[in-house]
Amino acid sequence: MLAGQTELAREAFAALVGLHQRPAMRLALYLLRDAAEADEAVQDAFVKVFTHILSYREDLPFEAWFTRILANTCRDRQKARRRRERWETIGFDRDGQSRSAVEMAQARGTARKTRCWAASGGAN
Repeated sequence: MLAGQTELAREAFAALVGLHQRPAMRLALYLLRDAAEADEAVQDAFVKVFTHILSYREDLPFEAWFTRILANTCRDRQKARRRRERWETIGFDRDGQSRSAVEMAQARGTARKTRCWAASGGAN
């Protein structure tokens, strides 16, 4: 691109961001319930728009395309947050196994013993 075209593209994208940033922030706040997460999601969505603008079909409304990108970005952040929270609540034992894996193995063993005991008529 020539320098003049690059400058025009920057100005056009800045106008696009200016037009859609407030509604995008409202939607991201609604979906994420956290201002910092919402701000990052909106920024990520605009970066995705910038990098994929050539895939935008002009016969469709831009708002719908952008909203879809933003909603998917927010969902990805929600999934990542739940994964982080899950890992933060899982502790590790001395062998490096997660407690939940150990607890699940113990539960499987207990369930197996219970089934065997019940199948034998409750006798030892």
